[in-house]
Formats: sequence, C-alpha cells, structure tokens
Amino acid sequence: MIKMVNGMILKKCYRFKFFISFILVLLFSFEIKAENTKGYLGVLLHDVSDEFLEINNLDKNLPKSIIITNIQKNSPAHLANIKPGDIIVSVDNIEVKVIEDFLTYLEGKKPGENINIKFFRNKDYFLKKIILDKYPDKEIESAWLVKDDLFKRTKEKLYTLDDIWFGLKKNILYPNYFSEEILKKYNHDNITVVCVQKSRGKTLRLYDQIVTINNERAINAFPIKSNEELKVTVIRNNRNITLNIKPELPSDFDSQELNCTPEFANIQCDYELYKAFSVGDSNSRIITDDQILAFRKVLDCYVDNKVSVIPFSDYVSEGLVPKFTTYSSYLYNLQ
Repeated sequence: MIKMVNGMILKKCYRFKFFISFILVLLFSFEIKAENTKGYLGVLLHDVSDEFLEINNLDKNLPKSIIITNIQKNSPAHLANIKPGDIIVSVDNIEVKVIEDFLTYLEGKKPGENINIKFFRNKDYFLKKIILDKYPDKEIESAWLVKDDLFKRTKEKLYTLDDIWFGLKKNILYPNYFSEEILKKYNHDNITVVCVQKSRGKTLRLYDQIVTINNERAINAFPIKSNEELKVTVIRNNRNITLNIKPELPSDFDSQELNCTPEFANIQCDYELYKAFSVGDSNSRIITDDQILAFRKVLDCYVDNKVSVIPFSDYVSEGLVPKFTTYSSYLYNLQ
C-alpha cells in the first residue's frame, strides 16, 4: 500500500524531488564545464583604500590598488612564490586600480595561458610570469596559506542602483544555442538590466543598457560607495536617455521578489529553490504539505518562465548569488 500525503501519492513526491535533484545535477555539470574554460590563480583580494590602510596600520603611501590577503596552497600563485600582502599593480602592462579591473581581465584568460603581474612588496616592485591552471575539483577542500585572512576587512557600505540585477556580455555561456535576436540584447559592452524588483516603481527597466554613470563607463563606476545622486545614461528602445538615480542599500536576500528577462529567469527560480530548501526539516524523511507546495512553486517557476535547459549565462555557475552585483563583497575568490 502506498501512503498518501494530503491527497498526493508519496511515490510521486519522491519523483518530484528527483526531478529537482536532476535539475541541480545538470546545472552543476554545466558549472564544471564553464569553470574549466577559465584561468585559475588562487588568491583572495581586497581593494587598497585609505580606510583599509588605516584599520590595518599600514603605510598610507602604499599603492592604491589591490592586495592579496590569502593564497590557496598549490595554486599558480603559490607555485610562483607570491605571498599574502603582495600588492598587484598591473597585469600584462595594464594598470589595476580595483578588483573588478583585475577580474575583468582574468575572465578572458584560459588554463595554460601566461600572465605577467607586477607586484609591490617591501618597498620594491617585481614582475612575475604566472601560468594559469584550471579550476580545482569543488569536492576538494581548499587549503589556504593563512588560517584567517592576514588583514582586517573594511566595512564600507555598498549601494545599488534600484536594487536590480545586471548582466554583462561576458556572462553569456553558450551563444551558439541562442538566436541572434536574443544575443543582440546582451552582446554589447554596456551593462544590461536583467532583473528588477517587483512592485517597487523604480527608474530602470528590463533590457535597459546602462552606458555611463556620471560620464564614466558604467562598469568602472562599481562598487558604488556613496548614496549621492548619480547621472545615469541608458539605451532604452534604441534611444539614449539620461536618468537621475539615488543609490540605495540592497534589500535582504530573503525579501527579494524579482521579475527577470526570459534568459535570466533562472535567477528568480533559484530564489524559489533557495526558499523551498528552507521549508521544514531537511533531515526528516517525511515530506510535508508545505514542502510539496514549495517545490511545486519552484517547478512552476521553471515551466512558466520557460527556463532553458542550456543555461544562457554563468549566473547558474555561481549558485544563488550572481557574480556581478552592485552589492558584491570585496572578498573575491579567484580559485
């Protein structure tokens, strides 16, 4: 006899959970493939700001760039004898000012490629040629040279524009599987608005291309550290318009209610999945009515939004938190 749970056959419940598990395994397989195409360095970084220098009692004349706070053992950085405390000044003769500069450049590098990084250490500059590796197996626990980060991290507030989610051209994973009509919405050098908060009446809209912020290239304006009003130039319906937007603090993760473009609809469904896993006791073998409803909501989200089996962007590679958001932490793990 098959036990019934609130009118639903228990056997069907397990099939439903298997379906969700299948989705996660599929996405994880794409993640491994995507990561293995990118160069791996193996460091933790922090921007060198006046506040960072002050709270760590460091020389205020140190280069205002990015500093290595920890290094993964047996990584390319470790094998090149890079040390925590080294400051990255440039990469392949390109000056580095903030972490995003370095990450953007590294995105285009593949395992096996060489990069030349100029460092500052003990009042001297030196150049290191480093061969990038592929990402290590996620099941292998990371071992770091320093048990805890070598430096205290700043607690600066980071602000958002309308508390929305952005996409970049580099986020596109498998362009060959999508039409030119879809690709042209994202395949440009601007920032694309891919998700907006529901029922908040904000200024930016889906598919807006953010071109400049205060007359500076948009991507270079992040992270936003002040809530002073900004002049934002966007392309909307093939027209250039200028908006005045006051930055704000991001909303709590659990309170996010999103509308996303079809290509990034997996983001809002991932939120539903995150919430579903928090329903009930995960260690219990009894499936409750609340859990069934929560996971059905996840399934409905994937179906209603026609989320592609082949992921459009590498947001799926990052789990529930996107790689590029206005409220990203200064802690970047380049492993």
